[in-house]
Amino acid sequence: MSIGGLEINRSLPLDLWLNNIPALIERLDKNEGLSSQDWIILALSPLAGRDVWQSLLQKQAQKLSVKGEHHAAVMCLIACGEIYEAINVYKQADMYREALTLAKIRLPQDDPIIFDLHSDWALQLEKEPSYEQAAMCYIASQKPAAIPNALNAVARAGDVSGLCMSASLALLLGDSSAEERLTRYKQEQEVSGKTRSL
Repeated sequence: MSIGGLEINRSLPLDLWLNNIPALIERLDKNEGLSSQDWIILALSPLAGRDVWQSLLQKQAQKLSVKGEHHAAVMCLIACGEIYEAINVYKQADMYREALTLAKIRLPQDDPIIFDLHSDWALQLEKEPSYEQAAMCYIASQKPAAIPNALNAVARAGDVSGLCMSASLALLLGDSSAEERLTRYKQEQEVSGKTRSL
């Protein structure tokens, strides 16, 4: 049977006509896959009450997340007011840009999760390696070790420009490691200069 171009089970309209909402909810609960019928049942679920609707949205979000449909999962969680859970879906999928955007839009500016997300994203960026972006995330995290972590991230590239940037930032910020970083930069510059002349 087709309704508005969507294929649905023939019993769906009958259950709705009979006001058999528990049967509709049971069908959605038992269905492991995702279909257009699920969305219809989800749209009708408020008829059974807010608690049922919210529970079904959360279950649908779990299904979607498992299937890799993270944006759809987040939409379900936002719809029922579960902002922290929605952020966590993005975080678990290593989608830190989306997690941070959602957190900054929906939460107070000083919510600790925003600073934690910056720190977690910095760690991921170092693995990629995107050292400069990792450094910016460390600084945005405002954690106690943010400055040393940012300086180390930039230096971790191991090339002359990364060491130069790390030394320059350390000098600018008055970090205690500035002299050590400057020495390391000069040494690397001498080594690379000798390599070029050979």
